[in-house]
Amino acid sequence: MEGILKLNLSEEYRCKVKGLGEVFEIVSIEILRKSLLKKNGSGMLYLSSNYDHSKRGYTRADLEKEIRTDDLKLVCSGYADAPPWNSDPNEENEKGFAYNKFVIFLSEFLFNIWIPFFERFYRTPEKAHVTWAFGMA
Repeated sequence: MEGILKLNLSEEYRCKVKGLGEVFEIVSIEILRKSLLKKNGSGMLYLSSNYDHSKRGYTRADLEKEIRTDDLKLVCSGYADAPPWNSDPNEENEKGFAYNKFVIFLSEFLFNIWIPFFERFYRTPEKAHVTWAFGMA
């Protein structure tokens, strides 16, 4: 993720799937987006690579400042996409098995169960790949 992605809550989050990490990222952010949509109805979700994890992207404070700069009221912020496996933030290998539609379907199903129940126990600024902030007009 380059720069800051400004996502209206009515839009689905998608990215190019290069491996199971991107599937985990999509599911994690979609669960967050749907939760915010259910609670607030509308708003803007700002997403960025987490500087604390990869030394690229933005910090949580940077995104909160960007929300205020765009004349939005900061509602909440946090971290997402913290897979349970160790990851190398600079590794960008394409793994052919991840393109298998069955593997993607199965991993989406399992991640939709795993993330709401377990990700919160190990989601830290150093582990999470994405930082986010949510604002409303």
